[in-house]
Amino acid sequence: MDMWKPFRNSTSRNCPQAAILFDKFHIIRHLGEALDKVRKQEYARLTGSSRKFIKGQKYALLSHREGWARRFFENWKEQLKWQRLGPFEKFTRMIDKHWSGIAAYCNSENKVALGFVEGLNNKIRVIQRRAYGLRDEEYLRLKVLTCMLPEL
Repeated sequence: MDMWKPFRNSTSRNCPQAAILFDKFHIIRHLGEALDKVRKQEYARLTGSSRKFIKGQKYALLSHREGWARRFFENWKEQLKWQRLGPFEKFTRMIDKHWSGIAAYCNSENKVALGFVEGLNNKIRVIQRRAYGLRDEEYLRLKVLTCMLPEL
């Protein structure tokens, strides 16, 4: 799911046994935004040949995949401590706040194909659109639960 607090609250209230998994796309989007802000700040600060190092390096910086998730994150956060890079500091606070939903994705039983999730969300939106004006929440809930069942 998205990291929006009302989604988490509703899921926790209505499905307390469910494992909450945050969509990797949203996490990477936040990291990309922080990276872009820092790159732009550094590019503006530097002059001449120093700028050449930063220009065009976004994907090289994002491709670093070593390290265990939490240890890597803690080391990275520790290295940022004295750098005064506001966008990354904001990103690390967000990751700390949402760590359980991010780390839950590492459990093999929680692996869900993003295509499946997006398809299910699309089906739910279609059901909601068709059910416009209905006031029976139980009927809508049953339609959502049965939308993925094979036809009899």
